[in-house]
Amino acid sequence: MEATNTELAENPELFTLVFNSIQDGISILDKDLNIVRVNPVMEKWYKHAMPFAGKKCHEVYHGTRQPCNPCPSVRALETKAPAVDIVPYHGPGGRLDGWLELSSLPLKDGAGHIIGILEFVRDVTDKRKYEEILKNENERLKEIDEIRQAFIVKATHELKTPVTNITGAIQLFETMLDPRIVQGNMKTIMDILDRGSKRLQRLVMKLLDFSRIELQKLELDKQSFDLVPIVKGIIEELDYKIKESNHQVTMDLPTVCVVQGDQLRIEEVVMNIMTNAVKYTPRNGKITISVATTPTHVKFAVTDNGVGLSSDEKNILFTKFGSIYRKQLEGKIETYGTGVGLFISKEIIDAHGGKIWAESDGRDKGSTFSFIIPKNG
Repeated sequence: MEATNTELAENPELFTLVFNSIQDGISILDKDLNIVRVNPVMEKWYKHAMPFAGKKCHEVYHGTRQPCNPCPSVRALETKAPAVDIVPYHGPGGRLDGWLELSSLPLKDGAGHIIGILEFVRDVTDKRKYEEILKNENERLKEIDEIRQAFIVKATHELKTPVTNITGAIQLFETMLDPRIVQGNMKTIMDILDRGSKRLQRLVMKLLDFSRIELQKLELDKQSFDLVPIVKGIIEELDYKIKESNHQVTMDLPTVCVVQGDQLRIEEVVMNIMTNAVKYTPRNGKITISVATTPTHVKFAVTDNGVGLSSDEKNILFTKFGSIYRKQLEGKIETYGTGVGLFISKEIIDAHGGKIWAESDGRDKGSTFSFIIPKNG
C-alpha cells in the first residue's frame, strides 16, 4: 500500500488516470471551499454550472451563496474529522434532480494542518426512492394492521356477549332438569355442551386479551379474591381430560390464599398452565399443583413428569406465537398449539408486577411452570 501511494505521488499521469477512472464523483476543495479539481463524473453531473474555476462548491453544486445545511465539508473543517451526509442534487435551473451521499475528508499537510477537503460523492437517488416507497408501504401496512386490530377487538366484543349467553343458558338448563332424567347419553351431551361453551368463552377471552396487548391497552380490574377455589375449580373443569389421560393429580394448597389482582386474568393464566400440563404429559402421568405464600407474595406452580423442554423451546415459550411443534411425539401428546397462551400469561403476570418462568432438565424429564405475584397488587 505504501509503495502504491509513493508511485501515485511520483507519477502524476498515473494519479490522473486513477482519479479519472473512479465511477463516483470526486471533488477537491481548498480550505475556503473553493473548487480546485473535479473528476469527469462531477463534470458530467454539473456541466450546466461549468466552468468551476474560482467558484465555491455551494455555488456550483447547489446554486447558493452559503454552504448547504447540513454540509459535511464544513463539519469536516470544523471537527478535523471525516463527515458524511445526504445532500440534494440540483440540476439546471436549480431544480431538485436527486440526492447524493457526500463524504468529506480533511486534507492535511506534513505538519498536520488542514489545507483542503476531499469530497467523495455517490448518487443515492434510487436508494432514496426505494426507501421512500418502503416507508410509505410500512405506514400503509401499519394502518392496515391497526384496522385489523380494531376489527378483532370489535368482533371479539361482539362474540363475547352471545358466547356468555350460551354458557349461561346451558348452566341454567342444567339446573332446570331433573337429575334423575339427566343420566347416560343426556348427561354426556350436557357435559360436552358445558365444556364446549366454556372453552369457546376462554378462546374469546384469549383473543380479546391478545388484541389488547398488541394495542397496549391491557387494563387490570384489581380486587381481593381467594386463589384456592379458582385452582380447585379449574381442576374440576379439566377433570374429564385428566381422567381421559389417566393422570394422577396431587394438590398442595393452603386453606385460603387471598391476593389482590385481576381475578379473571389470573384465572386465565392458571388455566393456561394447568391445561398445558395435562396436554403435554403422556398417559398415566403425574402432575403436582401447588400454591405457596410468603408475607408479601404468592407463588403458583405446576410440575409434571411429561415431555419436558429443550433449551431452544424454553427460549421461545413466552414469545408471541412461540408455539412448539413436537412432531416426534405425535401419538403421545397434543403436538401443536396457537403459541399465544403463554405469551398472554406473561403479559398478564408482568402487568401484576410479577414473574413467570419455566424449568426443565430436558426432553422426557418433565417441567415446572411457575409464577409469582405480589399479594397486595
